[in-house]
Amino acid sequence: MDNKMHLHDDMTHYHQMRAACGLASALMVLRPRSDGTVREILDKASADVQRDCQGLKSMLDSENTRHQVAAAFILLKTAISDLVQEMLAQHDPAAYEDIQAVILYEMRTRLRVKRTGSAANQGIVDEYVDTGKITGQLLQSYAMIVKSNVELKLLLAMFGYQFVPFPGSTDGTGALSLGHGPKRGKVVEPSTRKSYAYTSPSLAIAFLIQNFDDCGILVCRNAHWSAIKAMAIADNRLEALYYLDPGSTTNKEFTLNMNDPSSRLYCFRKNAGLLEKSRHTLHDLL
Repeated sequence: MDNKMHLHDDMTHYHQMRAACGLASALMVLRPRSDGTVREILDKASADVQRDCQGLKSMLDSENTRHQVAAAFILLKTAISDLVQEMLAQHDPAAYEDIQAVILYEMRTRLRVKRTGSAANQGIVDEYVDTGKITGQLLQSYAMIVKSNVELKLLLAMFGYQFVPFPGSTDGTGALSLGHGPKRGKVVEPSTRKSYAYTSPSLAIAFLIQNFDDCGILVCRNAHWSAIKAMAIADNRLEALYYLDPGSTTNKEFTLNMNDPSSRLYCFRKNAGLLEKSRHTLHDLL
């Protein structure tokens, strides 16, 4: 039997702040502890937060939470930036069309729900949209709400990771799901060139196998994000997927239930052109 373990061995665990599973999982994909460019950007954003945002000292004391706050800060800076809109439109207008408008709509809705009846909270959101001002209160509130796939798509794009949609996605997000598909051990050919025009579990698995080594992969299960770290293959059979859970306090690898219909996997591949453009854009923003 031909067994093979595909592993992102430099992926390290981040323990999430409250409701920050998306930020923590994105950081696992970005791997700032081994990628100096990512770390440099996060350190610059952290310095901006320390200088401009009051009341967040305790969140900046440890690298674990500091990086999550920095990632939230970068999202807030980029969600309203004309520079970012122009950069993404030039890079791939079809992939990033209206992404900022969707994020701002989601942000207003979720922050309003989080602090129902808080006129002050709504006021700081309005001020942010109108002037770009990011207060400590806004940043703390935004950092600790669950992120959507659209927000994580923008965050990862700012570090050069292009979303790779599964053409057979049925939910409109580009995600792939294994939950309605073949049981463990379904045989697929990784080199298949069949069309993905129809949703097929076999094709979803083939897509995953083809893209795993070159992609960072996030999985969302019941509104909780995690990062896929390893994939076990035996004779072209997908045997198991293993993930790091930001809700855990350890770097234990958990086995994904591939028959869970709530699981959605999102693939992101580093793109040299996007990386170069995003680095220049962030240099101007931070």
